[in-house]
This record gives sequence, structure tokens and C-alpha cells, in this order.
Amino acid sequence: MLYERVKPYIQVSNACSWLSTLFSVLFNEPVLVVELSQKKAFIGTINGIADNFQLQLLLMSIPELGDTIDAGLTAVVNGTGPQDGEASVAGKWDMCNWPVLSASHKESGNSDSDHWIWSEGSPEDIELLEGRRVILLKEPSYQRGLYVQRSFSTLPASIHIEKWLSEDELNQWLEKMK
Repeated sequence: MLYERVKPYIQVSNACSWLSTLFSVLFNEPVLVVELSQKKAFIGTINGIADNFQLQLLLMSIPELGDTIDAGLTAVVNGTGPQDGEASVAGKWDMCNWPVLSASHKESGNSDSDHWIWSEGSPEDIELLEGRRVILLKEPSYQRGLYVQRSFSTLPASIHIEKWLSEDELNQWLEKMK
């Protein structure tokens, strides 16, 4: 894998840092996205997303999840518009890895931030459950601004929704996370 070859040089070279980001981009990566307050969830795939800032912005463009950014800003983050939207929007969620719902997390009394999906990270940092990266969307713990841009001007990014889950299907997934 090219990423592994570049990784040792990230701290030494800015070019290697950008290459490592590019080489860590996932394509056709299975995901499960759960919006906890609305009890809405879908399975699908993500493609071409360079960082979790971009991931949250793409999620914010899905109408069923609240559609909080307009078509012009969506074009910036999905690669069909300019690279920089010259705008900031308020982040809609804390994105969390699925162990935030586990009994061991609840018993430990640790903060939810121990399981945050950090915006500065990449989708490959998101934990897997049964072969899918699981993204839990929780009410934000504080207001944060997201600058609307994408890292690579010619890399299109997308979230493909295969199926919205029924209440029973969602509950089955949530049970696996306990």
C-alpha cells in the first residue's frame, strides 16, 4: 500500500504529508450512519472523502438528515464546484465511533470525546463493525465552525445511500453496539 511507504516521511516533508492524506482516501467503503436523535440510519458507501470535515459537510447535505447546507456549498465539498466555498457553517453533530454506546464506555464514566471521530482525521480512522465503518451522529456538545472547502481540487467525493434502515433494522445494529 502506498500510504504505508509514505507514512514514515510525513513529519519530514510537507509533500509526503499531502501524499499520505491522498493515499488514505477510501473508495467504495461500506458505512453505517446513524443519526441518534432522529433515529434515522442508512447503509451505503463513501468515496473520495479526504478528511472528516468533508465527511460531516457531506452528511449535512443529505435532505433526510436535515439538509443544513445549500447546493452551492455541497458542490464545494463533493467536487462539482470550486475547491473553496469561502464560507463557514456550524457543525451539526458530534460524530462518534460506535463504542460510545457500549456498556464498558458507560460503566467507565469516560467522556464521549474518547470516541469522537475527529474532524482532523480521515474516514479510515472510523471504527469498523461487521465490515462497515460506523458513524454515530449525536447532538453537538459545543458549537464548532466548519470551513467549507476540500483538500484536493479534482477529487470528487460522495456518499452513496444503498438503503434507509427500518426501525427494527436500526435496533438490531444498536443492539450489536452495546
